[in-house]
Amino acid sequence: MSSGTASRLAAARTLAGLLGERPLPIPGRQGERLEPRDARFAAELAHGVVRHLSRVDRAIEGASGKPPERISRPALAAARIGVYQLIFTPSVPAYAAVSASVELARALEPRTAGFVNWLLRRAGPESLAPPRREDFEDAAAWLAALHSFPPWLVRRWIARLGEDETGRLLEAMNEFPPPHVRVNPLRSPVDAARDALAAAGFDTTPGRYAPACLHVGGSGTLTETALFRDGALYLQDESSQLAALALAPRPGERILDACAGVGGKTTQIAELAGNAAAIVALDRDARRLALLGENAARLGARGIEARRGDLLDEATLAGERFDAVLLDAPCSALGTIPRHPEVKWAKRAADPRRLAATQLRLLERAAALLPPGGRVVYSTCSTEPEEGEEVIARFVAAHADFAAVDMAAAGPGASGILNAAELRTPEGFLRSWPHRHGIGAAFVALATRRH
Repeated sequence: MSSGTASRLAAARTLAGLLGERPLPIPGRQGERLEPRDARFAAELAHGVVRHLSRVDRAIEGASGKPPERISRPALAAARIGVYQLIFTPSVPAYAAVSASVELARALEPRTAGFVNWLLRRAGPESLAPPRREDFEDAAAWLAALHSFPPWLVRRWIARLGEDETGRLLEAMNEFPPPHVRVNPLRSPVDAARDALAAAGFDTTPGRYAPACLHVGGSGTLTETALFRDGALYLQDESSQLAALALAPRPGERILDACAGVGGKTTQIAELAGNAAAIVALDRDARRLALLGENAARLGARGIEARRGDLLDEATLAGERFDAVLLDAPCSALGTIPRHPEVKWAKRAADPRRLAATQLRLLERAAALLPPGGRVVYSTCSTEPEEGEEVIARFVAAHADFAAVDMAAAGPGASGILNAAELRTPEGFLRSWPHRHGIGAAFVALATRRH
């Protein structure tokens, strides 16, 4: 079997996983390992299909006369990969994309190869062309079809941003960003890390908002570099680095990371405090906490107590107090679409409002653990105000002993966030957007307890 077919088989498997479907049956292929270059190609194909799914499926239906749900899963996977390449990878000759996709169909389910060959050869300029504005009743429906986004989400963004800016946002959301890394000051200065990455064949650009962030270009594998193995780098979008910077941890403080996950922000807190803070990393999932321990060990982050528990359980942390709490709340994750395009197809219009109720309860529980003078950072990776501005506004309105802090007015000396004014909302919170700031979409708010 050629490496191209093996890559496309891997892409088909990944595609099924991204769309939440049961695995495709590929007898005898599951354990096959790919070369790094082939693995990257497979990931690009799968994520590209998901990124442009409705556009690809529209072309398939136009060429075959069948809606995707009436096509067998193996044939549909091969057709999607083929059509994606016909539309979005002009460097690949059409005959090569068709031939490779037919071979993929043959490997997935031999009897589907003829159908896939017929479909792809029928996919002419009309079915592959971008949707035309005049074919849609309104701009939202057209932009949703053109950029492959759920119409409900496009309508939300148009209501807040207008048609032109929403178009720019959709384009940015469909661009896969380069890796962002956080340079670990416990292991390396930023300048030394840049030099080491350059020597390893990578291009780097400093982050605009997080001082220890680098945007990395190049075709190598960052996780295979000595710099990564030695704990000088942590893969983390620049937008995700803002919350711990806003917390501004200090040596000697007792700090809670209330929804710690695998420890990206936990270890950043340890780094910012020079390993001189006592950090409780709380999470409900023991597997995530195990990964947190591995990450902390690689990074040399100390003073971390990983604790399994649920912040909403009154018995969890009962009687304990913290100088500061970071609440990176579970959310719709719509801001992560550039790196995780499957998110846009997994969410529903009711999700932001539904999740906001839990987010407010988590924030109230986190705030109850603070003494006078304590501070809480509330953050989400959502684009939606229900999960950001509205949660913190409801919280402050109901708790007179807390006040929101204008982080941009406080300046980088207080938060460590560079150019914070560019991210400032009218209320004084921070919100990033891919099309405006070149990083993931995120929301960050800081509140302090006055008495």
